Amino acid sequence: RTIVPTSRLPSKGPMFSETQTVEASSDYLIPAIARTEINIKPPHALVIGDTHGSVYYTVELIKEASLRGVTRIIQLGDWGYLWPDTNLDDPTDPINVVSRYLLDNNITMYFIRGNHDWREGIEANVETLARKGFYFLNDEWWDLGFTVPTFFYGGAVSIDRKYRREGVDYFEDEKPKYPTRQTLRELFRDKGWNRPAILFSHDSPHSPPGFEKPHALMVGDEELIADCKTSQARVAFVARLGWFTSVFHGHYHTSNTYPFSEAPERCTIHAINQVGSRGDSVYLDLNGEVTV
Repeated sequence: RTIVPTSRLPSKGPMFSETQTVEASSDYLIPAIARTEINIKPPHALVIGDTHGSVYYTVELIKEASLRGVTRIIQLGDWGYLWPDTNLDDPTDPINVVSRYLLDNNITMYFIRGNHDWREGIEANVETLARKGFYFLNDEWWDLGFTVPTFFYGGAVSIDRKYRREGVDYFEDEKPKYPTRQTLRELFRDKGWNRPAILFSHDSPHSPPGFEKPHALMVGDEELIADCKTSQARVAFVARLGWFTSVFHGHYHTSNTYPFSEAPERCTIHAINQVGSRGDSVYLDLNGEVTV
């Protein structure tokens, strides 16, 4: 399906007009990405990590994207602007403050759900959110104007769930949605694609470097550890289904790039940090490649 308005077709950013590469020096590397060359093709979209309802840092990223001529922001879950006590009509509510900056700059924020999101409320207010500049992408193929197919897969497990309030800031349906592998196989078969693609997810196919051991909040809680492994396994299954060359995920509040050796094709995983931290965003060109 295509949800890109014709008024938001890709345009060249104002800073770069040609496709070039330059050698990277030791003091100039793209956050979260270690590359021997830097791609400076015009940006098509800005990918950002967990926002958790942030106003200041999210607005700063919106302003930056606007200066670059970017009209698409892809948010990787833990969006966090809609809760049971959110007032969608209050202009001072964080969701409306961010909305004004999106609309004023002709930018749409496409987001998936994380483990710190109220899915029921989001799904019940899809049209209202769209009018405010927020497009919720459920677990499916969505066309955001890239030259390669893009699949979006939300959900994860909260390691702090025992400290949160059921129905207020914690919801049982936070895990990745699909309960069976057969469901995912049918979804991929219906698409009928057989070329490289990009996966945008909240959780990662496996723990990023430095996260191999259980977090302190997980020690001794075997059910929680098992749930976290199941969440990763579901993302890994999606990533193994086809020719994903890149996976972009949030959730871990870290910035890193590492290989996914289980994929049928060469695949690189990009961990994007929470907004306001180093490595909280990357620009992608029309082909889905990281660019400056």
